[in-house]
Amino acid sequence: MQKNNTAVQAGKPNKLADWPIRTLILSMGMPMVLSMVLQAVYNIVDTIFAGIHFSFTGYFAACGKSYIGFLHNIIAIVLVRVPGSYLASRLFAGTLLPMGLAAPAGSLLSVMVCVAAYRWMKRRGTLYTAA
Repeated sequence: MQKNNTAVQAGKPNKLADWPIRTLILSMGMPMVLSMVLQAVYNIVDTIFAGIHFSFTGYFAACGKSYIGFLHNIIAIVLVRVPGSYLASRLFAGTLLPMGLAAPAGSLLSVMVCVAAYRWMKRRGTLYTAA
């Protein structure tokens, strides 16, 4: 008959069998909760930026200037999203968090390009006005 040793497996102590519940919750549960909160904040921020530049893209298309929507997306991808992800993967190889920040940074750049294009159109008097 084989002996069932719950305290040691492969030479390592079994935390779940040996540690008190309160210690387990703090040491294992809190990092998970923190990561979920950070993910939620990331999703909210990126959704806000994406909603703004998607709305601008629709507005520019309605004004007959759909190339602006294409332009701000290409600028964000080429200048921020791809290089940001690459640099973050090289500089922070142990974690994916910095790489994930490239997407909202690209969305922020898209919003800035859209606002600049809107102001430029407003100054030139080429905004769409409802009849």
